[in-house]
Amino acid sequence: MSLKNKLAIIFSFVVSIILIFNNTLHYFSTRDLLQKDQVSQMESLAQQIKIAIEHSQYGALYMEDIIGEKLRLAAMVAQKSLDPDVENVTNEELEELSKKIGISYITLFVQAEDDIVGWKSNDPKEINLSTKEWTYWYEAFQQLFAHHNVDDTIPEGQKLPNYWAGPMAVSSSDPEHVDKWGYYYDGTTNYIINPYVRDKQVINFTQEIGPESIVKKTLENNQHLLEITGINPNAFGNPPIYTELNGNKYIDLFNQEIQFGTYDYQDQNDLLSVRKAFSSNQTVSYATTINDTDVLKSFIPVEAKHPYVISLVIDYGIIQDVLNKQLFHNITNSIIVLIIVFFGSYFLAGYIVRPLNHIFNRVGEIAKGNYDAQLTIDRNDELGKLSEQVNMMSRNLKNYKKTEEMLLRSEKLSLAGQLAAGVAHEIRNPLTSIQGFVQLLQEKDYEHKDYLQIIDSELKRIELIVSEFLVLAKPQVCRFKKVNVCDIIIDVTRLLETHANMSRIQILTHFEKDEVVVECDENQLKQLFINVTKNAIEAMPHGGEINIYISKQQDNHILLRFVDQGCGIPKESISRLGEPFYTTKEDGTGLGLMICHKIVENHHGHISVSSIEGEGTMIDIHLPKTQVAKDHE
Repeated sequence: MSLKNKLAIIFSFVVSIILIFNNTLHYFSTRDLLQKDQVSQMESLAQQIKIAIEHSQYGALYMEDIIGEKLRLAAMVAQKSLDPDVENVTNEELEELSKKIGISYITLFVQAEDDIVGWKSNDPKEINLSTKEWTYWYEAFQQLFAHHNVDDTIPEGQKLPNYWAGPMAVSSSDPEHVDKWGYYYDGTTNYIINPYVRDKQVINFTQEIGPESIVKKTLENNQHLLEITGINPNAFGNPPIYTELNGNKYIDLFNQEIQFGTYDYQDQNDLLSVRKAFSSNQTVSYATTINDTDVLKSFIPVEAKHPYVISLVIDYGIIQDVLNKQLFHNITNSIIVLIIVFFGSYFLAGYIVRPLNHIFNRVGEIAKGNYDAQLTIDRNDELGKLSEQVNMMSRNLKNYKKTEEMLLRSEKLSLAGQLAAGVAHEIRNPLTSIQGFVQLLQEKDYEHKDYLQIIDSELKRIELIVSEFLVLAKPQVCRFKKVNVCDIIIDVTRLLETHANMSRIQILTHFEKDEVVVECDENQLKQLFINVTKNAIEAMPHGGEINIYISKQQDNHILLRFVDQGCGIPKESISRLGEPFYTTKEDGTGLGLMICHKIVENHHGHISVSSIEGEGTMIDIHLPKTQVAKDHE
């Protein structure tokens, strides 16, 4: 074998070793990147699940209050139907009455020497039931007997005139069931009336909007997601915490290990991972094999009133598929490169001459990413041709680099566009149905015509927001037109009136004139006023007044002033308001005021905030009455 062939083989062998090493490093680095990307996506998904669960819990509490109000009405009906003396009431009479008013059971509680006891009931397990071990429940019963009401010393439960409803929980008289109770006493009887509903009547609505429903929908929309589990870190892996009342022993809802979802993909490392994630408040992930399936498990801690850890199990096969494809492409490219290198080295080996150093230097520059420099070897032999090939390779690599960057960007934009289109499609489907029913109601329900018009207007605004989402980072141009700002404020107050009344808040408007016309985008201003007013409502948990003022300024501007009587904002935080993800609220995102600033900026106005802690906050919004000509283009 000639020296030229030996040099070519040796050179090719060295290059092949380098390619194998490089491909190996690339394989493992790609695997690590894919794992990190998958974990990042799982953290984002966990955040979405957390928000959805929080919203479902708000809905569950609202529905529980509605059930509590229903129980109060049932108790008042029972009071009118029953004798005021408990001794003149029979259990059979309670059975018939409970069926008539549509509840599960009715129990009548009376005062004993040092206890409050279930005296009559159509549930045999409630008769002679002692309550003195029921902590704050027993205190609530005592207050009902003494004052006909329950005061704020007992923060739990629902308080209404002559009435108190305890939170939904496992029944102490029959731990196999979950009940919702209400207790009514106005002094006209010698007993507390306790109507309550059980099981299906209580938990049907949680199956529709609760965590289990969210888990089911999330799993349906993510084919590679195998399991979602809500884990109680204080109970997981520890001995069960039992509650013992009235001779019954059971585990209460908030002491159960699994809060929601299933736990079929169990692994010996789960306990350590849950504790590590909970204590460090950071995501913990690892790959393993469970049930003959390669999976990636992630444990994401969630801070809440009752903290929990979300466990996500994803099929590791999707990562392996990507790695296999990447490995195939790397091997194919390596074979092609090796063929080129072998023939190139064969010719180079026969011409070990001084100009070869120039070629080596040039190849080194290309390896560093410098594709602009060119070889200037003016020869007609193989070395000259090789120099031309090196120059051509440099140009091709430069073009390839540009093409690769363009393809990568195109793929990202395509993926983002598909995601946006999918989300918009899922929102528009139910939105279209709602709009159709609202239009039908407008044609038939003249009594609530004004409210239906507001609903229809808000639905159209939602549809506009969805349409803007489709263009991603390229929002639609503001559509300015002359609008009476007073009408927008009136629409916003009507929209938020119910929410404000629930918080014992009154919204008052003060207009310098009944008509203040401003050239603006009506939908954007409505969103601005809604955000500001909702912030004011959330800052007043104990009720109060929100005053909204509109006045004209001398410089062709108008002033909108929102004044609340809330908790106020610390002085050091005012300058940072409007920054993304900066918020003074525990469950806030900081995006609301950022959007407000952007809307005001789009209208060439400015916004200012002043506040005194403990007294309230004042937000001034200055807007020009007319916009410059370019805004209409």
